[in-house]
Amino acid sequence: MRTFKIVLEQAADLPIELYTKDDFEIIPMGYHLDDVAYLEDAQHSQMSLTDFYKAQREGSISKTSQVTLPQFLETFDSLAKAGYDILHISLASTLSGTYNSAVLAGREVMAIYPEATIISIDSYSASMGIGILALEALRQQQAGKSLKDVADWLEKHKMYAMALFTVDDLNHLKRGGRISATNAAIGSLLSIKPLLTVSHDGTVIPIGKSRGRKTAQKKLVQEVLEAPYKPQDFTCFVGHCDSVDDAQAIKEMLEAEKVFKDVKIFEFGSVIGSHVGPGTIGVLFFGKNRQ
Repeated sequence: MRTFKIVLEQAADLPIELYTKDDFEIIPMGYHLDDVAYLEDAQHSQMSLTDFYKAQREGSISKTSQVTLPQFLETFDSLAKAGYDILHISLASTLSGTYNSAVLAGREVMAIYPEATIISIDSYSASMGIGILALEALRQQQAGKSLKDVADWLEKHKMYAMALFTVDDLNHLKRGGRISATNAAIGSLLSIKPLLTVSHDGTVIPIGKSRGRKTAQKKLVQEVLEAPYKPQDFTCFVGHCDSVDDAQAIKEMLEAEKVFKDVKIFEFGSVIGSHVGPGTIGVLFFGKNRQ
């Protein structure tokens, strides 16, 4: 049985302390900050997250770009040449053209290396919604599961990867077309904090709203606790955009309920942060009520 490599884009936001360099192949993703181009890798080597969110708070505008077909061709060709099969877990196709580029690249590389198998999974998720799928795929791989077995599990369970989050500044959602300019202005004036989720088709949808940040965070925790899937088997991740104290508070609220196997904190990367902005708090976990 050929060995397979798990490939992700940097939008998975996997904290580097959770894996070794041989566990995953992670493709960097690009973004622009005030028209200056950066490439975000797992180490955030071109710009730290502290500096990125500081720039956002000071008014800088960031825009992202998808992983290109040539990037996928280079990555897949290198791995196939080295004798690997490939399991690629993609950012939601409804959020980016990345998945389609990966599928095209896979076909081209398999034509060159007919002995190789390349499977791309559309996660219909983002950030650690992809990350929790990848960590489970890695666990199964290390337990001796085949590429087909792991890919089949991902297809069957990817809709259990849930993301619930609330943002601090509605203008980032407005720029991304998620809400109207009018709603953003009214919401900001009234301190309205929307509760958002990634739906079954990978789009971001509102599921509630609260007035004030602390109320929104409590509502977020309540929603998470209503939806866990096999919580004693999986880790729950609390993500933040330069708001670690809030993330710690939510972590402690979740830990007090003793529902999940573990609760860990991570920071959303620049690619995801470009769309939601500093102060965003989210919880990503395996759940059973994805809309």
